[in-house]
Parts: sequence; C-alpha cells; structure tokens
Amino acid sequence: MSLPYLVYGKLDFPSSTELAAWESIQVDPRRYDDWGDLFEGELPEERRTVDEIFSFLEDQITDDSQMGYFLEVDCAMQIAQIRGLVHQDDVTRELASAFRCAADVGARGAIAVEDLNGEWRLHLRLGDGRSSVELDGNGIPDGVGLEIIAEANRRLERAKAESG
Repeated sequence: MSLPYLVYGKLDFPSSTELAAWESIQVDPRRYDDWGDLFEGELPEERRTVDEIFSFLEDQITDDSQMGYFLEVDCAMQIAQIRGLVHQDDVTRELASAFRCAADVGARGAIAVEDLNGEWRLHLRLGDGRSSVELDGNGIPDGVGLEIIAEANRRLERAKAESG
C-alpha cells in the first residue's frame, strides 16, 4: 500500500493580476531539466493551464476519496495557500511544474510534497523569477501534517455521511 503525500506551502505574488496570470499559464513539464529521476512515466501530450491541472486533480480526487484525499489552492488577494493530501500517483512532474511556473510571474515562496513518514520530500523554492528543486528528508513542520490529516478525515466523514 502506498502512503499518501502531504502538499503544503505558500506563494506570494506581486499582485492579484500576476496570480491570475499564473492560473492561465500553459504548463510544459518538459521545460525543467533539473528533476533528475524524481518522476517516471509518460508526460501528457497536451499542455494544460495551471488552473486546468488543479481542477483535473480536484475532480479526480473527489471521484476516489477513499482516504479523504484533497488539494486546496486557496487564492486570495495576491497569496496562494496550498495544502492537501494526495495519492502517490498524483505527485507528478506536471503538478510540480505547475507550481514552479509561478516564478515566471514573480511569485516567491515554497511548496513541499512529502510522504507521511517524512522520508521523501520534494521542496520547490521560488523567487527572483527562478525556481529550484531539492530532494531532502527534512521533517514536516510542527502541526502542518496533523492539520492536513484532520481535514482529510473531516472530508472522508462528510463523504460517508452524504453517501450513506
């Protein structure tokens, strides 16, 4: 059985205009060549916008929410707060590229994707019009994992109540 992955972080955009521009960027997962062997498998033939990638993933998660999986990208003013619990198969080069291309419109911040054991962690840093990726085993910040898991449990309970 594969472990779920936590996704969390914050991106700060120069203004709400740049945040909206980020959501409409066509993502090219082939653009970044510093992934090493982090991601395997086929890349999508068709490019999607950042918003389409997030919407697709949210729909897919809703269709198969056995674990209370969710992904929230909460955009307010010029801040995008990201948090979620996603299946291992949803941690893709396309999703990570969608986060990275926020640097193209001036976003600053960091996004982490980490297994629940804290053994595998992808950390994306954005700033100065660039993004970087690093793989490390640093632990989940205090409270973040518990908060995300609690939200996943609430969603799972709501889904059970609605279906039964």
